[in-house]
Amino acid sequence: MDPSTLGKETFKETFAKLDAGPDATAASRPLHRWRTILKGEQTPPSPYSRTMTSTTWLGDTTDGNGPTPFTIDAKGLTINATKQGQPFGRSWRSGILNTKFTFSQLYGYFEVNADIPTCEKGTWPGIWLMPTSGAWPLHGEIDWPEAVGNGHYYWTAHSAASGKGTQVQVVTPADCTRGFHRYGVLWGPETIAYYLDRKLVGQAPTPADYTLPMYLLIDLNVGGSWPGWPDHSLTSEKMVVRGVDVWAAR
Repeated sequence: MDPSTLGKETFKETFAKLDAGPDATAASRPLHRWRTILKGEQTPPSPYSRTMTSTTWLGDTTDGNGPTPFTIDAKGLTINATKQGQPFGRSWRSGILNTKFTFSQLYGYFEVNADIPTCEKGTWPGIWLMPTSGAWPLHGEIDWPEAVGNGHYYWTAHSAASGKGTQVQVVTPADCTRGFHRYGVLWGPETIAYYLDRKLVGQAPTPADYTLPMYLLIDLNVGGSWPGWPDHSLTSEKMVVRGVDVWAAR
C-alpha cells in the first residue's frame, strides 16, 4: 500500500499530547478529539458506558476508580491495563479511545502504527471502525485487527446484510515479538482489504449495508468469553500507539 496513490490525508494523530475525555454526547463541551467511553449517551454517562467485556473497566482520569490508563512519552500513547478491582465486579482497568463525535469517514485507507500484545494469554487489543449510527451490526463493524493472545490476527467485517451478526473473517499469523507494526484497512464500496506493514494480507467483499461513515476505536481489554482468562500471574499489560493516519479514497 502506497498512500501516495490515495486521496488527501483527512486525519492525523501523533500523540504528542492526548486530547481525550468522557464526552457523553456530541454536544459535550469541551468536546475532546478522543472519547474515552464506549457506550451510553446519557448526561451524566451511565456507569455501564465504560464497559465492554465481563472483566475490564474502561477508565480515564474522571471516573474515580483508579489512575489514568493513558500515558504519553517519546514512544507515543500507551494504554495500560492493570489488574485491580473495578466497579461491577470487573477485575481489570484499561482504556479505550474513539472518535465517535469528532471524526468519521466513508471509505478510504485507515492506518494505526502500534505495538500490541498478540501472544499474551487472555489479552484482547483491538483496532476497529464503527458506523456513526444504527443498531449493531447494521452498517457494519471492521476489526483491523483484533488479537486474543493466541498468536493470530483476526481481521473481521461484521454485517447485517445477510443475517444478524454475519461476519467475514481473515485470520493471519502474528509475530509474537513485541514491536511496532502498521495495521491498515482499505475500505471501498466493493472490497475491504487488510494490510500489515502496508502489505496486503487478506480481503473480502464489502457488505451491502456498509453505507455510513465509520469512526475509529482503539482499545486494550483483558479477559472475556473469546480471549479467555489470563494467567493469575499476569498483573499488567500495555498497548503502545505511535500514530494514526487516514486518507480519503481517490
